[in-house]
Amino acid sequence: MPPGVEAHSFEPKPTDIAKISEADIFIYTSEVMEPWVNNVLENISHKRLIIIKSTAVVNSETTEDDPHVWLDLTKAQKIVDSITGSLLDFDAPNAVLYLNNSKSYKEKLIALDDSYKRELLNCKNKEIILAGHSAFAYLAKRYNLDYLAAQGFSPDQEISSKQMIDLVKEIKEKKISSLYYEELIDPKMAQSLSRETGVKILELNAAHNIAKDDLKNGKTFLNIMSENLNNLKIGLECQL
Repeated sequence: MPPGVEAHSFEPKPTDIAKISEADIFIYTSEVMEPWVNNVLENISHKRLIIIKSTAVVNSETTEDDPHVWLDLTKAQKIVDSITGSLLDFDAPNAVLYLNNSKSYKEKLIALDDSYKRELLNCKNKEIILAGHSAFAYLAKRYNLDYLAAQGFSPDQEISSKQMIDLVKEIKEKKISSLYYEELIDPKMAQSLSRETGVKILELNAAHNIAKDDLKNGKTFLNIMSENLNNLKIGLECQL
């Protein structure tokens, strides 16, 4: 997927399919996240292609309307194990390299998960209100936060005037100080709600994809999740 492209609206081009056909390993998250995958794979003639559905290890814990399981950092660790296992099967001579890298990365995920648990423990507010689609349910559940998304699963879904009025009412009644918007999506809804309620807006990044400049600057998933934590601490008014 090219940098800067919104994941839910991505459709592979013939050149993308050709790359998959020539690959040794193809990794995807799920049919909900990438609905085009099954159709593409059915037409791949490369029978030795190793296919990794990275969320298969947490499928029993997922819901159909929210495939963003990696935002729960304990599930991200299971995804690392899944990918590592397939790399070991494909390239056993380099097993030590893969195992060491996997161990090192999981240690960083564990440390970040601990930071989330500790730093989101004492917050004035416990509700994330997202002017966007439903992408953060797993994060909210993992860290004992309430969560309300203005849209459903699709970022293209329009919300009604009544829904906007209800959101404004919710923000005012609960004295919400900050509203969140998503990366790579026009924040016009968040800006409109901010004008109506006076709350500040902050970004939450679901790590669907990465902007071109961020990719160029070497931003990683760990960086993204650390920035999310900082914005959650600001918006939820957390105290250490």
